[in-house]
Amino acid sequence: MTEHEVKISRGAGYFREEFPFFTNKYNIVAGQTIERHAHDFVELVYVLEGGALHEMGGHLYTLRQGDLFVIEPGAAHSYKGAPDHRTVVYNVLFDRNLLYRELATMEDVVPMLEFLYLSPFLRKSSVFRPHLHVEGKQRLQLENHLETLLQETKRKEPGYQLVVKARMIECLVVLSRQCAPDTVTVAEPTDRQWMEAVVLLIKENFDKPLALEQISRLCGMSVTSFSHKFKAHTGKTFLEFKHEAQIEAACGLLAQTDHKTIVIAHEVGFEDVSFFYRVFRKKMGTTPSGYRASLRAGSGPGH
Repeated sequence: MTEHEVKISRGAGYFREEFPFFTNKYNIVAGQTIERHAHDFVELVYVLEGGALHEMGGHLYTLRQGDLFVIEPGAAHSYKGAPDHRTVVYNVLFDRNLLYRELATMEDVVPMLEFLYLSPFLRKSSVFRPHLHVEGKQRLQLENHLETLLQETKRKEPGYQLVVKARMIECLVVLSRQCAPDTVTVAEPTDRQWMEAVVLLIKENFDKPLALEQISRLCGMSVTSFSHKFKAHTGKTFLEFKHEAQIEAACGLLAQTDHKTIVIAHEVGFEDVSFFYRVFRKKMGTTPSGYRASLRAGSGPGH
């Protein structure tokens, strides 16, 4: 591995039973080095005690109780244990889609959604705040929720998945309150930052039922205003951009798998297969089966 390569930890090594969630309490012992790495899942790191060094995004943090980091997929980070004492952290690992349905029903709770719904997707955007320091009542609440998550994950009693989801949402509510205007000063996102965030959100969630009205409201804009700004930013309408991401993913599945077209349509977020066919033909100039056949013939589509 070269100095520019980063080891990627895969969720498959942690998640079991098709429930993409894992948590533990980890001791970073004195002097221990945890090499620079990244993940294909979201990780919350909460510091219970200690003073290890945490490097992330070009910043070096000396950890203290109450520090919390939201580490998005692909973000590299590392640790160096304190020289004379351990550091104890909660690690909470989950797939970005774990709470999608639950949070989507809360779309009117705008302050919470600004942090919860978008935070794992706002790479390279000042809207995303990957480091928080939690204090006072919020700290006690958060630590209680994290301990419950730990115990539920260990015991795996019937219904534990529901408890995990409920407590995760409670954790995120605590964090959203920590980000509230009367708690911390956060600059209002610019239109460009909102558009960058939405572009990333679509690319990561093209297979989900993202609605123009929902996204416009999330950005605090009318549908008309959002649509105008989104097209000025991308050169495409919201729906065109989403369909392009879906068809690109469908082309990859057609090339790399033997899945039936109806299965691929559903995997990329089309419930109506006939509509998928129409969108695909409009974009690619051929049917999905024609596209796959041209690839296998070695001629490429459209030749």
